[in-house]
Amino acid sequence: MSTEPPMPSETSHLILTLDTAGPACQAVVSDGPGVISAQSVAMLRGHGEALVPMIEQVLTDASITYDDLDRIGVTVGPGSFTGMRVGLAAARGYSATLNIPVVGIGTLEAMARSDQRESGINAVRCVAIDARNGLVYGQRFSADGVALEPANVMADLVFAASVTNGARLVGPATSIIAALARSAGKRITLGDTAQVPSAAALAELAAIGDVTEKPKPLYLKPADAIAAKPAGLRIGLDTSAV
Repeated sequence: MSTEPPMPSETSHLILTLDTAGPACQAVVSDGPGVISAQSVAMLRGHGEALVPMIEQVLTDASITYDDLDRIGVTVGPGSFTGMRVGLAAARGYSATLNIPVVGIGTLEAMARSDQRESGINAVRCVAIDARNGLVYGQRFSADGVALEPANVMADLVFAASVTNGARLVGPATSIIAALARSAGKRITLGDTAQVPSAAALAELAAIGDVTEKPKPLYLKPADAIAAKPAGLRIGLDTSAV
């Protein structure tokens, strides 16, 4: 069986999706929602230095160039303040230079979609990321993937109280929320606890995202939103128009 990645079709809608909002640097090239090439490297810092070489590698692996791209996708958080800035700066730079739209992707939505794709289970999903000090970034999604409320930061006890019987818990804070929900007598199931969303979920959300809405970083903890330059980021294109 061939291990070569699928080649873009003659009617390609080629998308480059970036994810630097969490503890990994990820780049995905897809033809619509179908992944052609992808790379993911776990890291807590250094996204700025790693991102562009990774982008160039996935483009090479997909046998395309920057000029072939039709759209950029980027995760907007919640997550690392510096990481979000790195990804958004790159996405905006490519968008302006290549004159193509950019789509924002919520990290929690991408985690919910990852679990939905992997498990094939239809269920309400409660997605949570540990925000430290007894807080979580949390959001609930219906069985068909529609957000039931905006992403928010709240006490883990508060988010656990919002979990309904039969819900599926997803995200890296699953163990925290599961313990609290079960102690309250709630019946729940455990889903994907990965720290970052899958390449397939990122590609799918980038393909169906709204290109008319300008992506903005999802800062849910104002005290953490301290202006900083994403060190090491070199997009490799003229971004003077950004």
